[in-house]
Amino acid sequence: MKNTLFLFLLIICENSYAQPGGIDSTFGTDGMVTTNLIPGISNSGRKIALTSDDGFYICGHTFSIVNNLPVFEKLLITKHLSNGSLDNSFNNAGTIIIDNGVTGQEALLSVAVQADDKPVFAGWASYNDTTVGLLIRLNTDGTFDTTFNSSGVFMILGQNNARFNDIIVQPDGKIVAVGETFTDITSALFTIRLNANGTLDNTYNGSGINSIEIPNIYLKGTCVTQYNNNIYIGGMAERNFGKDILLVGLNGNGQPIPGFGNNGIVIDSIANEYFNIYDIEADNNGRLVAAGIKTNGNDLNASVFRYNNDGSTNTTFGSMGIAVFFNGRAACFGVCIQNDDKIIAAGYSDFVNNTMLVARLDIDGNLDTTFGNNGIVEIEPMGVNDVFSACAIQQDNKIICAGTTQPSITTGDFIAIRFLSGLEVGLLEFSQTETAPLLYPNPLQQTETLKYTLAEKEQISITLIDSQGKLVTTFVENENQAKGDHEIKLTLPPTLSPGTYFIQIASPKGTFSIKAIK
Repeated sequence: MKNTLFLFLLIICENSYAQPGGIDSTFGTDGMVTTNLIPGISNSGRKIALTSDDGFYICGHTFSIVNNLPVFEKLLITKHLSNGSLDNSFNNAGTIIIDNGVTGQEALLSVAVQADDKPVFAGWASYNDTTVGLLIRLNTDGTFDTTFNSSGVFMILGQNNARFNDIIVQPDGKIVAVGETFTDITSALFTIRLNANGTLDNTYNGSGINSIEIPNIYLKGTCVTQYNNNIYIGGMAERNFGKDILLVGLNGNGQPIPGFGNNGIVIDSIANEYFNIYDIEADNNGRLVAAGIKTNGNDLNASVFRYNNDGSTNTTFGSMGIAVFFNGRAACFGVCIQNDDKIIAAGYSDFVNNTMLVARLDIDGNLDTTFGNNGIVEIEPMGVNDVFSACAIQQDNKIICAGTTQPSITTGDFIAIRFLSGLEVGLLEFSQTETAPLLYPNPLQQTETLKYTLAEKEQISITLIDSQGKLVTTFVENENQAKGDHEIKLTLPPTLSPGTYFIQIASPKGTFSIKAIK
């Protein structure tokens, strides 16, 4: 056990790359990682999920056009270390290509990581002249996990054509997948829950399966999240006169949440407007934040939507619950929430030659002008067709966006780019700590939040020091604090003058300082 204190100072740098929205040059090559699993064809990256040590998986599939129709033929998976390099302990290469060995199509559209770091993937495959929902669980070394449905593979049979579009792992290890079943004339939102061993969980709607249909409305579940043991599904409701936002709220038993929408269902529509959502997260207050598009049939606008936890529109966000952050030809496919409830949205702009797009919104739905170029960063690595399809936030608050970059129309690579959030404050290690300390907001406001983790019990003092080294105020003095996570609200003196200050966290082993501006 280490007994020394390591001291790292937050340095505010004039270089734009050190500012929020700047590319983190310590990640991959100049902040970017590209992976081509199968040369000569497009490798389409669809989703990212973090491991416990801030490594990550990206999943997707091959993509090509045959007779003017899209074709998905092979399942693609990469595993990376936290610095972006491929993890060679995974299938000895950091990559896996899965082919079902029969004529037909298949795709992986989502991934979630269990508490034991095993990844679970969701998608669909051709099977006996139909389409089936597909789940795969691998061990951390890339082998199929045979404790999951005896083979590492689960296919939902006995339904209409089925597809899984998203997946979550609940705190008890149970697995929820959402998507749709469909015929030529109808579609139902479809969700299942499995036990950790890959069998259907009969405590979920009595059978492990929940299919939701509404006459004359085509329902599709595209994304899922969880909050307080409830399950929230986002998607699309399509009828003759348009496409509307679909939200479904289910409790832990797969039944409608009382008070959520109309019997657990919300269909949100605006006359002459079409909508779709592709990703959904719950913020720290349980509000539902969704990423998607808003269009009137001409422009395609990248948008973020926010709903209260009863399914009602959160009218204080954006314009009546909708924040359009990029007008014209753009879409938003991924969303994630920072610790300060600011929203990261990832997608693309320019519908013809797509450019990667990442934006940050404040809690009111306005573009955060401290991030990138007035709240937006656009990147075109290869110059033909570049799209972010997902995003994630590492424990040190750095942002990883993942997707596809195409050097030509017929080829493409997985891509991941890491951005700075402005919340990175270095490593606090009184004895040995596991996460970076976090102070926000910065610049300083009347009330600040300080978060940190202690690897063992410590005697802690927290003070505010001015640029001359003089004590301004003491927040905590010689307090015995337990091992684990800590969150403290700091109330600054109301007469505090503008200037440079330091929040100092001290123990008998040393002092750590966080630089802040008032």
